[in-house]
Amino acid sequence: MIDKRAEEVPMSEALRFDDLSLSKAAFEVRFDNAFLLWDRSGSIWTEITLKQPELRVTRAEPNKIVFASRGERELQLSVELGRLSVIAINPDKKLSAFAELVARFTEITTQALQVQAYTRVGLRVSFLKEYVDREAAAEALLGTRMIQVPAGQHFGLSTPILEPEVSIRKEDGKNGFSLRLKAEAVKFEFEPNFGLSEFAKPQSLEKHRVHLDVDCYLQAPVDPAKFYVSDWVDQTLHVIKRDGRKVFGE
Repeated sequence: MIDKRAEEVPMSEALRFDDLSLSKAAFEVRFDNAFLLWDRSGSIWTEITLKQPELRVTRAEPNKIVFASRGERELQLSVELGRLSVIAINPDKKLSAFAELVARFTEITTQALQVQAYTRVGLRVSFLKEYVDREAAAEALLGTRMIQVPAGQHFGLSTPILEPEVSIRKEDGKNGFSLRLKAEAVKFEFEPNFGLSEFAKPQSLEKHRVHLDVDCYLQAPVDPAKFYVSDWVDQTLHVIKRDGRKVFGE
């Protein structure tokens, strides 16, 4: 039996994949420890900032360098001994600019560190839709019919279900993906330090939303010379959108 709250959501009003907005994209490449990072990190960042002058160093350690930019669309690029990553907040919907950036950053880093093989490549994306309260977010998720809950009391409670979630993972040794869909409440609290109240005021913010997180990755070793990063990002996003709609029953 399906929870009555889910049954009450008309199919025409049920949450669909396309109701969600792309909010975050993260690309990661892992490789065997490349100790050349200690000598060549400067050349990597000199080259990448020629194209991305807005980037500023936020962390500099022998084994990890992080650059980031602030604004409506935030970026964070990092290189460690055994991995590189690019994270974008509020990226373009088609990830065109994101794919171009990660391709350039990956090529620069691979050449500088003389990386011979990628041991893992992944693209992780997050989609969101906000609601007025916890109950509305939970009802929207239950309305997808992905979670079937018996009607009536549960563990002695007859109150509405709050923050339901469902997760799926599949792997075949070469490829893998994980999907997590959940209703959640996100809280932000800010209290300025003593003596700084004239510059900043206390803030309290709470948002209720449905959050879809999808991670697609390659598990088998990849030859950098035969791997086209931009094409892979484009194709993977296409698959996520196509199969995401299937998961939602569209």
